[in-house]
Amino acid sequence: MTSSIHIGIVADDLTGANDTAVQFGTRGWDARIALDEDATLTGQVVAVSSDARPLAEGPAAAATEAAIERLNPTRLYLKIDSTARGSIAAQVTGALGAWQRRYPDAVAVVCPAYPAMARTVEAGEVRVAGIPVHRTAIGTDPVTPVTESSLVARIPNARSATIDEVGSAAPGEILVLDARSPAQLDQFAIRLAELGERVIVVGSAGFAESLARHLPGDRDVVDAPRPSGRSVILLSSLNPVSHAQADALTSFAPDQVRVVTPSGADLGGTTPQAEGDGGVPPAPITLIRTPQDRVAEGDGSAAAAVADALAAVTVSIIEREHPAVVGLVGGDGARAVLRRLGAVALAVLDAAVEGAPLMTIVGGPHDGLPVWTKAGGFGEPDALLRILEHTGALAAPTASPSVKEDTP
Repeated sequence: MTSSIHIGIVADDLTGANDTAVQFGTRGWDARIALDEDATLTGQVVAVSSDARPLAEGPAAAATEAAIERLNPTRLYLKIDSTARGSIAAQVTGALGAWQRRYPDAVAVVCPAYPAMARTVEAGEVRVAGIPVHRTAIGTDPVTPVTESSLVARIPNARSATIDEVGSAAPGEILVLDARSPAQLDQFAIRLAELGERVIVVGSAGFAESLARHLPGDRDVVDAPRPSGRSVILLSSLNPVSHAQADALTSFAPDQVRVVTPSGADLGGTTPQAEGDGGVPPAPITLIRTPQDRVAEGDGSAAAAVADALAAVTVSIIEREHPAVVGLVGGDGARAVLRRLGAVALAVLDAAVEGAPLMTIVGGPHDGLPVWTKAGGFGEPDALLRILEHTGALAAPTASPSVKEDTP
């Protein structure tokens, strides 16, 4: 355990940890994501994943509490899903349990709004493009469906409040704030910076962006060199948004993308093998894509086994093709790939696009390898095209005005 971490981020999955850490890293903070539980944790901003999103209440609370104890930061940011998927109530409970041991008067402020991604909180209700989240595709999410949009209804003992009420909140209170714009999140961040460390801020990467600009601390903005070259991408998410993005990529550049779709046998517990290349030079982009007809696994161990099987295919391709950049879409698959690559941590470089942090691997035989990650439901239809343009693997078409996706 260490007390040298200024801001500790505990996220409920790995892509969430990355999305949040990059908000600080691109604004001058020294930010990294710890992957190895045995690693010594130090730094200005350190993020970890509790992997609590799909867990039942008891395990989710315990995982969150344990992650906070491991970090032992000066300030705490609890990153939850911007569409409130998963065990959000248990995560808040676990965070309060841990934080009240340090600050008996600790309170939690909850606002998962991410206006840049069209996610808002209005009248205590999470909305996507103005629609209550349970009425969007998230209501039928294959892993963590949301059937209730109200945060007050979802989180026991929570109440709607304004930012002016936080300073006088009673110990242990959970206050839900409404936000529809970045300006409102900025106002919250300024006030919360004044209120000190007893406040647990619970939100998405959107709120983190405001905090990164307004919390006190040393900053040193450096222009990081941008990687460029061939890419290997794993799409492990089942979210239809990410599969639509993959379709857009393969339609735009069919001659530049080699698609690898592991078989059912590969995902069923056998040791998978990537297809041979027959001596043909690697394509500029290799896309490993989870089968779209795959049914969501009913328990955590089965999901982890599938993620590891996909990771085995991906790592075998990485080690054969030696790409300049690796892309990981979906949290479970990202964690499994990074584990197999021997990564101890990730150091933030910048954002390839909004919601897709670009980092480098720290530790292991692939130390220094650039990696970007993206949550399965984030981004516009051309998100993969834009990311690959940023990393030099593709010349993307001219962007056209579009509306934010109404699913995460």
